[in-house]
Amino acid sequence: MRYRYMDSLRALMLIGGVFYHAALPYCVIEPWIVRDPSGHVFFDYLSSFLHAFRMPTFFFVSGFFCAMGFSRRALNQNLKRRLVVFGVPMLTVMILIQPVEYLLRFENGSAAHQSARSFFVSFFSTGDYIGHLWFLLNLIFYYVAIWVFLKISKEHRFERVSRSLGSLVQKDLVAKVVFSKTFMALISCILTLAVNHFIGVEILPGISIQTVVLFFPFFLIGYICFTQTGLFENIIRIRAFDFIVLILLYAVKQLVHIENHYATLFFEWMLWYQVAWTIGMLSVYLSKRFLDIESRLMRKIADAGYSIYLLHQIIVVALVGLFVGAPIPGGYATKYIVVVAGTLALTFLLHHGLIARYRVTRVLFNGRVDGPAGKIRSGSRSPSTAT
Repeated sequence: MRYRYMDSLRALMLIGGVFYHAALPYCVIEPWIVRDPSGHVFFDYLSSFLHAFRMPTFFFVSGFFCAMGFSRRALNQNLKRRLVVFGVPMLTVMILIQPVEYLLRFENGSAAHQSARSFFVSFFSTGDYIGHLWFLLNLIFYYVAIWVFLKISKEHRFERVSRSLGSLVQKDLVAKVVFSKTFMALISCILTLAVNHFIGVEILPGISIQTVVLFFPFFLIGYICFTQTGLFENIIRIRAFDFIVLILLYAVKQLVHIENHYATLFFEWMLWYQVAWTIGMLSVYLSKRFLDIESRLMRKIADAGYSIYLLHQIIVVALVGLFVGAPIPGGYATKYIVVVAGTLALTFLLHHGLIARYRVTRVLFNGRVDGPAGKIRSGSRSPSTAT
C-alpha cells in the first residue's frame, strides 16, 4: 500500500525547515546564528509555532514508515539500508557544507581570522558540525533501538503490546482518555522531565540524550500506529477537548506567576507537548484528507524534501548575510519572502538538476544506491520515503 499523504506530509515538515530557519534571523527575542537588526516580533511567534509541531510531526511519520520498513524486509537488511540513508548524507553535509556555513556566519568576525586549527576546534567544540543534522542522529538512535528490541523480542512482545493497545480503541471511553493528545502530552512531559533531571548527559558537543528522548514518544507512537489502523485513526481524530486544554495551558503560562522551578518547567514542557501532539495530529488528519492524491507536483516536492532540508541552511545564512543592511522596500517582510523563495528555488533545482540526476550525488546526499546514474529503477522509493 502506498501512503502518498504520509510521504507528502513528511516532505512538507522537512521543507518547513526553510520557513523556520529563515524566520530566525528576523526574530527580536531569540537571536540566532545570524541576525538582521531589521526584525519584528512576528517572526518570534512564527518560529515558535513552527518549532512546536513541525519536527514532532516529522518523527511521528518517520516512526510510521519505520514500522513499514521492518515489516517488509529482514531486520538486518532494513537497518543497514537506513543507516546508509541517514549516515552517508549526514557525513557528506558535515564534511563538505557545515564548515563553509560556519565560516559564512562569521565572515566579518573573529572566526574568519582564526588559524585552521583553532577554527575547527571551535567548529567541533560548539556542536556546529551537527547543526541542523541532529534529526538524522535521532533517527539512527531510534532505528537501532527498534532493531535491538525486535532482535531480542523472540516472543513478539511488541506485537502483543500493539494488539493490546489496539483493543483499547474498541472501548470508547478508555480510548478517549488514553489516546487523547492531552494524555500523550502528559506522559511525554513526565518522561522528558525525568531524563533532564536524572540523566542530563551530553554525549558529545551537539549530541545529547535529552534531544533523543524529547522526540522519541512521537516516533514510538508513529511506529505503533502502523501496526494498528484503529489506533492510528483514533489518535489523529480531532477533539475539542485537546484544543481547550491547549488554550488553558497557554493562559496559565501567560497569566499565572509560578515561583516553583519544577512547576514552571512542567507547564512549559506540557504546553509544548500539547501543541506538538494537537497540531501535529491535526496536520496528519488534514494531509490524509487533502493530500492522498496522485500529483506529479507533490511527487517532485516529496522527492526533493530530503535534499531541501539538508542544503537549505547554508543558503539561508548566505542570503540573510547578503541582505543585512540593504535598503529593500518592505524591509524585513520582503527580506523574509526573498530568503524563503530563493532558498526553496535553489534547493529544489539542486535536487532535480544535480542530486537526483547522478548516481554519485544520489548516494552522497540521499543515501540512495538504486542503479546507474540517471536511471532510477521502477518502484524505487524517493529520498523522502527513505526514513
